[in-house]
Amino acid sequence: PFRRGKHVTLDVCRSTSPDGSSGSFDRLTVTRAKHRVLHKEAKKVRWGDLW
Repeated sequence: PFRRGKHVTLDVCRSTSPDGSSGSFDRLTVTRAKHRVLHKEAKKVRWGDLW
């Protein structure tokens, strides 16, 4: 995760099909103002953790 002030940016792999056979790589930004609880948890995330 990248931490910049009140923003945490996460690179995640997510499934795009119900059976999980295909997926996409996405970059998510979690802001403190909109998601206080998620922001707190996102700051603790380490490389390879499930999100």
